[in-house]
This record gives sequence, C-alpha cells and structure tokens, in this order.
Amino acid sequence: MLNFQQSLGIEFRGHKLRLVHLGKTIGGFKLLNYQQITLPTDDVSNEEYQQAAVAQLKEFIERHKLKLNEVVLGLPPGEVASRLISLPAVEREDLARILEYEVECHLPFTSHEVYLDFQITEKGGDAQKLLLLAARKDRVDQYLALLTQAELNCSAIDFTSLAITNLLHASGMIGNGNKGLSPPSCLLIEVGQAVVEFSLIKGGKLVMARSRPITELGSLIPPKPEPECSPDEVPEISSEVQAGRLVQKIIREIDCWQKSSAGGVDVDEPWVEQVFVMTEKDIGEHICQQLEQQLNIKALIPDNWSIIKPAIDKTDISIELAAGMGLALRGINAYPEAINFLPAMQRRQLKKGGQFVTIGLAALIAVLLMANLVGFFLKDKLALSRLQKQMQALEPQLKVVGELEGQYKALRSQMDSLRSIKPRAITILDVLKEITLKLPSDAWLEQMNMEGNVVEISGRAGSASSLIPLLEGSPLFENVKFAATITSREGEKEKFKIKMMLEGSASIKSPKS
Repeated sequence: MLNFQQSLGIEFRGHKLRLVHLGKTIGGFKLLNYQQITLPTDDVSNEEYQQAAVAQLKEFIERHKLKLNEVVLGLPPGEVASRLISLPAVEREDLARILEYEVECHLPFTSHEVYLDFQITEKGGDAQKLLLLAARKDRVDQYLALLTQAELNCSAIDFTSLAITNLLHASGMIGNGNKGLSPPSCLLIEVGQAVVEFSLIKGGKLVMARSRPITELGSLIPPKPEPECSPDEVPEISSEVQAGRLVQKIIREIDCWQKSSAGGVDVDEPWVEQVFVMTEKDIGEHICQQLEQQLNIKALIPDNWSIIKPAIDKTDISIELAAGMGLALRGINAYPEAINFLPAMQRRQLKKGGQFVTIGLAALIAVLLMANLVGFFLKDKLALSRLQKQMQALEPQLKVVGELEGQYKALRSQMDSLRSIKPRAITILDVLKEITLKLPSDAWLEQMNMEGNVVEISGRAGSASSLIPLLEGSPLFENVKFAATITSREGEKEKFKIKMMLEGSASIKSPKS
C-alpha cells in the first residue's frame, strides 16, 4: 500500500535503543519496521555508546531503504525536569518570555542551562496552570550529535511519557476519543528494569511526570520490616514474590504522591479513576490485580493500539514499542499536546513544496484583492456613510462601557483594601513546628532566618528537590522556591537553601532569629 508519509520514532532509554518506523496510508497508520537494540552502556557521553548507536541507526536506515519525512527523538522522563506552576493568564508568546526568568524559581537550573517548553493544563479567571518542562542542553546536544552522525535530520524532540499519553489519546483510551469510558484522571506507570516512571493525566492532558529508581521507591514511607533469617536459611525468591515487593513499593509511592497533592492529609477517596501499567504481561497483570485490591482503583495493561495496524497481520505489537509508536505518530498525525525541546534554530523550515503552494495562494489572493479594490472604490461613498451611521449608533453603548469601567475600578480598589488587611499574627514557634512536620525524616535544618513575612531555611536532605512540594502543601507557606543551587558531595546528603513567604503575608511577632 502507498505510504504518503513516513516517520521514525527514536527512543533512547538506558541500555535500550528502540526504533519504530510508521507510515501514513489511505487506511490509517501502519507499523512498517521496528527494532530494539541493546547498547553497551547506558551513558550517552560514553564513546563506545555513541559508536554503537550511530552504527545501529545507519544500519536500520540502509537495511529498510528509508526515505523519511519526519524523525522524532524521545527523551526518557528521567532526563526531563517537570514542575506544575501557576502564572497570570497571558498569551502563550508572553508565557515563553516569562518562563525564561521564572525557571530558576522552580527548578535548580538557569535558563541558559536548559531547553524549555511547556503546556497549559488549566485556565481559569486571571490565572492559569501549566506544566513547565526542561531538558539539559548538554544532554540534548549529545543525542542530536548522534542523529547528525547518522545523517538524520531531527524534526522534533519529545519525551516518552507525553508520547505514550498522546498514543493513548489517539487510541481513544483517554481524552475525548472515548467519552463513555475515558477516565477524568488516570495514572500511567511504566516499569523498567531499574526505573519506574509515573505520569499523572487529567482530562487527557499530562499534568505531572516523575521518575524514581526502583531501589528508592517508597523511601519517604518506611517499608514494613521483613523477618530475619540466617545465611543458611535464605530462601529462593520467586518472580511472583519479586513482583509483589515491587507492587508494594509502587503503592507506597502512589500513597506518598497522593498525600503530597492533598497537603499531607489522608484522603479516603481514590486519587485517580484508572491506572495504566506499561510492563511485561505477567508482571503487569500481578501489579494490576494488587492495585485494584489494595487501592480500589481500576488498573489495566493497554494493549489495544487499534489506530496502528502491523504491516504483517501476524505481527504482535509489543507494549515496549508504545513510546516509540507515540513518537513516530507525532510526525504524521496531529497531536493534542506537543512539546519540542529542539532548539529553535534547528527546527525545520517550510518545505519547498509548501513554499510553492504558499506562493500560488498568495498570487491568487493578490488577484482577488485587486478585483475587490475596484468594487471598494465604486462603493466608497456608500460604505463611508454606512460606517458613520454605525458609529453614531454605538456612542450610547460606549458611554455605558465607560460607566461600567469606572464601577469596576471602584470595586477593584475595595478588593485591594480588603486584601491588605493582615490576618492574625503567626509566631516563630508556629513556623518552626510546621517546617518540622513537613520535612521528611532524612532531612534536617542547619539554619533558619525569619524577617517580616520572609522565611529562609538551609540544611541537608536525601532528595532536596522533593522538599518544595512538601512545603507548598502547607497552609502557612506560599511562593516556595530554591534560594541557591542544590549542592552535594560524595557520601553526603544534598545541601539546600529554600526561601518562602508566609501565606497571606502574615506578620511575625518574634524578632529576626
């Protein structure tokens, strides 16, 4: 069958390199070719890794004689920092400029160190929520260098969690594609050999992503102690037992995330309506069963990729190809949410064919404009008279608008006066108690300074980046951000310095300490 467009999804994840080649046909989308490759290391900066990756990319292109329209690269969530933030309701172009200055307040990077992009998750009134995403420039440039050596022109750089989200959306499992069955909110769990990726999806949109090594899962909530045994009595651990332990770690992580989003308060209702588990079928079925039993949340392994047909009917589409399919699908299908970390200077310009079409349309428009101008000159007096009458009719309405504007300013002034009234004073003991309750057991303070409504703390923690959402969940604090870059030495915990404001700008009774 004739393939009008072709796209290649390239996923780098640890030791794995996954390549998915899709074609767009009259009947929809076809999985034309795919390959999963094991690389010698998981470090893209390693020379052996680079040589192997470039060689495999070239071999895949030559073997299948590919002529590609689109090449989409996918970054794993572990290499993408994300943060859900609130900003004033301004135009998207203005948001991009604002974020260049806001990034240091929400992420431990400067705007010069990362490639930024965002997607708006919620709008309402004078504010909007958006998912801020950042990828380190040096890391992205290393991946782009591999594609350049393989003579591939990258058209977009996405990240795998969003690629899978859009694949689920295109397949009708979430969003508006299946209104009767689509959950309002769901959790996507990707279980790898060493890392578990968590992606929160609301209303068909990705609103938060988190990557956790399996060895660290549940570290914020101590696991139940296991019975001791002597070295001679160490039992052989079955795959079912290993899967069960992994499920318990995942459940503790979900519980911790749910409490964090609820401000540290226990919630009886399920956090999400459905969980999608991306892993091998045997382990995935066990995880789904345990999640349903212990959390009372519907869980399933998505395997109905009906939007994509295999080129050979007997070919089974593996769940491991989901991210690669989502990446390749982006190149030949309209995406509801598109993130692109590709530097602006390297983004593809309009194709020559598109330029010819544009030139032809412009010429046609010019001819139509000339024809219309003749008619405009002939009807000039009539149109001018009609406009004057319309302006006279609008004058009373403009007067009413002016009066409403004056009333609005008066009401706004009253609201500002009410907001300026300070709430009850909060003591230093209140602040210290709240910080002590919010900080995890592996974190401690070395210094705390307070002056007016500004609180500044410094100390050490096992994961300093996790402190921000914990403190933001407190009713006492707002505008929580890092006051300095997170630092750490080998064998020591991460050193942090955080600055925050008291909620409502309440004053402190005690002096500076």
